[in-house]
Amino acid sequence: MKKIAVIIGGSGAIGQEVCKKIVGLGFITYCTYFSNGTKAENVAKTLNGELICKRCDVRNHKDVEQLFEEIVTQHQRIDVLVNCAGISGESLFVNKTIDEWKNVIETNLFKMLLKQICLVYFIHAKQLYQLCWSSIRV
Repeated sequence: MKKIAVIIGGSGAIGQEVCKKIVGLGFITYCTYFSNGTKAENVAKTLNGELICKRCDVRNHKDVEQLFEEIVTQHQRIDVLVNCAGISGESLFVNKTIDEWKNVIETNLFKMLLKQICLVYFIHAKQLYQLCWSSIRV
């Protein structure tokens, strides 16, 4: 039976490489994205459809819960979770608007909500093999 992996933020530079590696190891692999759906689908094409792309906003707990509910309903488990979600924003530190700061803070802080949701599930299911967290690239 193939193991199930979920790569949160799989459309970014780090996430894409993680997706390629995990698919190469033979996992059924889910890749989430928020705004880079085209990038995620392009990576899936290079992997011959072995990557399942799903939109998920890590700032929204309902999105995160729905994602895990869908995957667990279909596969009864998640074996590996890698969180590559994170942003630094497009503008320089000194030029960021309040809205840009809000988006950066919410994305990078609320992704920790994902950790809480996942850990609760994994503690009850006792089926997690690996839990990996990565940060945004600098």
